[in-house]
Amino acid sequence: MMAVLSLAVLKGCSQKDRNIMDIAEITYTASTRGYFYQVRVMPTMMQVRMDRRSEDGQVYPIEIEDWDALLSLIEAIELKKLSDIEPSTSWQEVDRAPMAGLVVKTIEKKFESPSFDHGNPPEEIKPLVEALLELAERTIEN
Repeated sequence: MMAVLSLAVLKGCSQKDRNIMDIAEITYTASTRGYFYQVRVMPTMMQVRMDRRSEDGQVYPIEIEDWDALLSLIEAIELKKLSDIEPSTSWQEVDRAPMAGLVVKTIEKKFESPSFDHGNPPEEIKPLVEALLELAERTIEN
């Protein structure tokens, strides 16, 4: 019975909806030689790292509403084309800004953006990047 119900639910979902449901992790990383900042968000928790030598970072629980808000922002992004987006500026090439990147992992695939300037993400992913950074800042403060 449960398998039939699951199949019926999945048949009613579009391919895009299923891909959003398959997202397991969203990672934003910004770094230079002397700076490192990484935010990894999973459905129930967030890890913030400020040291590239350490695999561990501070772990915080997140609300399901925060995860759902991030997923809704991902819906506006065509993940297959994430690697093709063009950075707005390229200050990271001359060390004027930390180099940043966004990775979205699903159960089966990893989608990765090209490098862009921390603080100036490409328009296609700007709402998602800003929401990730705001969530991290808000969570760390509490």
